[in-house]
Amino acid sequence: MGRKNRNSDKEVQKDMTSSKIYIIAEWIWKLFVLNTLTLVTSLGIITIMPALVACFRTIKICYEEDETHYIKTYYKNFVYCFKDTVFLGIFVFIVLGMLGYAYYYYSVVIDTLVEDGTFKGWLNLYSILLGFDIVFFLVLFLMIIQFPMVVTYFHFRFFDKIRFAFYMAYKHVGMSLLIFLVNVLNIVIVVLLPYYFFFYFFSIPMLVTFMISRRVYWFTASNVTYEDDEADEYDRTGKQVNRETYEDVSEEKVEADKAKELEKLNEEIMNGEKNGKTRN
Repeated sequence: MGRKNRNSDKEVQKDMTSSKIYIIAEWIWKLFVLNTLTLVTSLGIITIMPALVACFRTIKICYEEDETHYIKTYYKNFVYCFKDTVFLGIFVFIVLGMLGYAYYYYSVVIDTLVEDGTFKGWLNLYSILLGFDIVFFLVLFLMIIQFPMVVTYFHFRFFDKIRFAFYMAYKHVGMSLLIFLVNVLNIVIVVLLPYYFFFYFFSIPMLVTFMISRRVYWFTASNVTYEDDEADEYDRTGKQVNRETYEDVSEEKVEADKAKELEKLNEEIMNGEKNGKTRN
């Protein structure tokens, strides 16, 4: 009787966890936790890019593998991706700083000089330069929103990441513009509802971006060939990791693989010796 009750309880629990309401509630909580983790880890300013990539990567794993240990997964992704993405963040800040200064110079300083009658004849030229500055900013932003996907799906060197982000942004311009609108809407929401920033400002755009881009990037990744760097198979502490999940490969598995390789090598040596004796 007790066993039947336990079985029935398990069935009820299974039905509850597989219901749409439970799944939606679980994702609401996951997104809140991931947003909090992203907010905390991005406080270093230059760590914003690693934090965003870790958030995107964790959402991808949770969606595809139904990961329950998403806090641990987030920190694994953050640590693993930190070295490869922190310089992307620094690069973005430098370029944004240059564009911001150019915008300030063309829109504020030049306007003041024009009012004084100093640069009146050059007004059209500086208006064109201001337009170029705005265009460059949009180009950069469309590239930036590709970085989490590029880093997640591909193992490229630093400048290859930037070039490929540019390529994906304008090869799939429709996808890029849709993700751009999602981010603009996200900013509008946080202006209207400031508390939204602390709940879902980072995580919801990353989830929507993943849903929009996953087919395109999956197809692209399955058709792109490149030479893997052997170092990519190891984490920052030297432990071998699974490329897809960044999880440490167990020592038992590593030893088993080495034993298989050694056994295969011994077989090849033995076969070679037998063939040599036969020929003699």
